Amino acid sequence: MQEKEVNILILWQSIWNNRKLIIITCLIVAVLSAGLSLILPKWYKAQASILPPGSGSGVFGALSSSLSSMGFGSLLGGDTSNSSRLLAIGKSRKMREMINEKFDFETRYKAKYRDDAIKLLGKKLAVTTGREDEINISFYDKDQETVAEVVNFIINKLDSLEIMFSQSKALENRDFIATRVQEVVDSLTALQNNMQTFMEINGIVSIPDQVAAEIEQAARMQAEIAAMEVELQASRNIYDENNLVITQLQEKLRLTNQNYQKFFFSSDSNLFLDLKNIPQYQMQYITMDRQAQYFVTLLEFLGPQYENAKIESFNNVSRIQVLDSPQRPDRRYRPRRAFMVILSTFTAFCVCLFIIYIKSAIQEARQEELTR
Repeated sequence: MQEKEVNILILWQSIWNNRKLIIITCLIVAVLSAGLSLILPKWYKAQASILPPGSGSGVFGALSSSLSSMGFGSLLGGDTSNSSRLLAIGKSRKMREMINEKFDFETRYKAKYRDDAIKLLGKKLAVTTGREDEINISFYDKDQETVAEVVNFIINKLDSLEIMFSQSKALENRDFIATRVQEVVDSLTALQNNMQTFMEINGIVSIPDQVAAEIEQAARMQAEIAAMEVELQASRNIYDENNLVITQLQEKLRLTNQNYQKFFFSSDSNLFLDLKNIPQYQMQYITMDRQAQYFVTLLEFLGPQYENAKIESFNNVSRIQVLDSPQRPDRRYRPRRAFMVILSTFTAFCVCLFIIYIKSAIQEARQEELTR
């Protein structure tokens, strides 16, 4: 412990003895770094923040939302991320090529090849996502006037490409929905023709109304037949079998039964349906009616979607919302002079301490050798 204390005291003594050297070295380094920061070219930065369009915007999002509410959310696939699409476009080589064509950075950077200018643009352009899912676009350059123009150009291109993508998607959806609407209309027309043929062949006007009226009339005739049978039985107790009253009642009962069978259990009847075939008619009619209701419901759903798709395919309104528009920078972004001076001065101080420590250690080692 004493040996360490002695070494620290020796080291401190060496630092104190060389204090002038440390101060002069640090001052020289500080002056040189400050002068170097003045010589280095100034870099400027322009930045903007934008909000991408919502994932549920447009007809495709509305259609997906409607299908999700009906339990078919995955029918048209998962939601696409507009932020990811805009990030991919902003970082793409195509975007850098458009910037180069607009501002001629190939000439500004004196690049030998076009790819070299595009690579340099990639290093100076930053497109990132913020904490609130906003997209931040930054561009660095030596030209104070150009940086904001470049960022504005990127925003305009992103907006125009987003509009083009949305219109293209809307056209695809419009064609898809139009095809489906036509299929539903054709199916509904064929079903209506089948229903018309079915009703004409079987003499059906309205099954519910006809069946209700027929059952009521059949019940009346059945009551009449029962009353005649009672009257005939009572007359037989009074009159002889060959009596004219008995004969008339028998004939009347026979004709009533005959008419009952003709009206309600014969396919030749023009007034009523055959009661034996009513369950079959009812089942066929209900099946076709349900199919017709299904097609009508589809048309009620697809019709507004088709109209929305047509409107969306011609919609060229801006999709992107600019939160912070790029401004001409008043101050340089790089070099940071104060940071450079402080860092270089601190580094020089540390180097001086290290050199003094090495010298002190070497001197101490020599003294120990001499004492031995």
